[in-house]
Amino acid sequence: MHIEDMVVELGHDVVDVVDTGPAAVQAAVRLRPDLVLMDIRLARGTDGIAAALEIRGGLGIRSIFMSAQTDPLTRQRADVAQPFGYLVKPFAMDQVADALGGALTEID
Repeated sequence: MHIEDMVVELGHDVVDVVDTGPAAVQAAVRLRPDLVLMDIRLARGTDGIAAALEIRGGLGIRSIFMSAQTDPLTRQRADVAQPFGYLVKPFAMDQVADALGGALTEID
């Protein structure tokens, strides 16, 4: 909810909030967002990187990853999805603003 509040406060729309990889893929198919904010570790043991790869491959929609995990292997796996960015938890509103601004500039 805190991240959703930040995104809305920055003037962007949040079209859905889900907690698993399969739900993220389904929401992306249904709603076609401009970009996806994706946590790497999702509920019920699902993997945000795998979901982002599926969304990117099937729909061409890129992600911004959010995670406390900064180890090289996780970052290497995440980079395969060609994300717009990687927010390291905990992050501040200015970091979210920069990540969203950069991503949306590339989309337009």
